[in-house]
This record gives sequence, structure tokens and C-alpha cells, in this order.
Amino acid sequence: MQIHDLQSNIFQKLWLDPYNARGGGYAVVINTWKRYDLLKRAVAHYSVCAGVDAVHVVWSEPREPPEALRRSVLNCSRGAADVGFVMNRGNSLNNRFRPIQGLRTDAVFSVDDDLVVPCSTLRFAFGVWRSAPSAMVGFVPRIHWPADPRGNTKEYRYGSWWSVWRTGTYSMDVLRFPPMLGRNCEDIAMSFLVANVTGTPPIWVQGL
Repeated sequence: MQIHDLQSNIFQKLWLDPYNARGGGYAVVINTWKRYDLLKRAVAHYSVCAGVDAVHVVWSEPREPPEALRRSVLNCSRGAADVGFVMNRGNSLNNRFRPIQGLRTDAVFSVDDDLVVPCSTLRFAFGVWRSAPSAMVGFVPRIHWPADPRGNTKEYRYGSWWSVWRTGTYSMDVLRFPPMLGRNCEDIAMSFLVANVTGTPPIWVQGL
């Protein structure tokens, strides 16, 4: 199948077919840490995107959110999506991977509070995920290359692109895997875990 035929099929599924994932859409999981203005902006944006069933705010601060902040965040929702806080006892980057009680959808878009993905781009990525639901789908890949391509040393350099998907930033996948240990590179570890369990490589969606 040619590339333009594949793109055409994806667009037909995306814009013409009804959502057929569990719950009819996807959930947005926002990871945040003491950036309340960014959090409110993110909630306001994602709550109106088509297909969003609910917005879950991952809260990992030592104290629960003040009532005024909680009300302010909940009032930021401008769409039909439900908005709620997911409370965690400890501060860990892995909290974004923990199971969410009452999750109604198979697809989950996990994002940090300082990143705003256009709704149209997000909806297209959801359509791509629906065509390969066992894969992780994301927007920005990492890439690494040999420091000296003509040499024999196993030394690599890393650039601003990504060769594995940052689950905590852009990816969609079912929350069926246990959280990883440690505090750093949890996104890379999750990407390897998903690829190893499913046997499916991540999918890069150009859009950002």
C-alpha cells in the first residue's frame, strides 16, 4: 500500500467512523508539579478537544491541593470532559504510570503540564493509535548516532530528537503495565517495556 493510501485510510477512520475504543474516546493524564498556571492552561485546552472523555491531573506534591486551587482547576474545564485529581502519597515520576481508578477508556494520552498539543494533532494521533492499539504512539522521537561512524568504538551521541517515545510526555497506550522503579529515564524504560511485552515498535506521528 502506498503512503498516501495509508494516510487516506487513517483519515477516513479518524473523521468518518465512530470511535470504537472502550468508552468512545481517550483520557488525558496531566503530570504536574507546582506550576499551577500551566496546569490550569492545560486543563482548559485538553478539556475541549474532541474525543477526550476525562482529564486526570496527577498530583504528587506532599500536601493535597488547596481547595481554592482544586476549584480553580476544575472550573477551567470548558468542555464535556470530566476533570479530577489523582492523588499520590510520594513524589515520583512513575506516578504517571499508576493505574487510575474509574478509567473509562482504553486509550490514554499522557502529557506534562507545560506542553499543549493542538486538538487536531491529538485527534489524528488517536486515530493512528486506533489502527495499532498495542503500540505506543507519540510525536517527538529521540535519535542517537555513532560519535565516529567510521570507527570501531561504541560511543554514541544524543540529539534533540528522540528514538524512543516519552510516555510521560506524548504517548497513548493502555495503562496495563506496572510502574517502573527509579526516578530518571522512566519514560525510556516504559517504552522498552511496552515494546518488549507487545512485540510492537512505537509509532512516530509527525505533528509538532
